[in-house]
Order: sequence, then structure tokens, then C-alpha cells
Amino acid sequence: MSKELMVTTASGDGILVEVFEDTGAVCVVLGDGYRMDIDSTSAFDLADALMMVANNMESHMGEE
Repeated sequence: MSKELMVTTASGDGILVEVFEDTGAVCVVLGDGYRMDIDSTSAFDLADALMMVANNMESHMGEE
């Protein structure tokens, strides 16, 4: 299974992100070259951390 998506940086740039499985590792490729191969536990930890931070940001949107 693989997934590709475009993410938008804080400055408005778009970056292609690819996520796929390769020889037992979850692989995340950011843009044109940064590749991170992590185990499934680390992938879940990363996903949890992203969700927690993103959810916390939404509660503060517009408060500056």
C-alpha cells in the first residue's frame, strides 16, 4: 500500500509526501529527497504526535 499527498508549509509552499511500506519499514519521503524509514511503532507515535499538535493548534486559531 502507498499514499501520496500534498502538504502545505506555513509559508504556503506545497510539498509532495509519499508514504509506503518497504521491507518491513514504513517509509516517508518528503519532497525530492528526504526519506525516513521507521518501524510501525514509530509510525504510530509520529501520527499520534502530529494529531495532538494539530488538534491543539485548531483550538487556538485566530487567537493572536
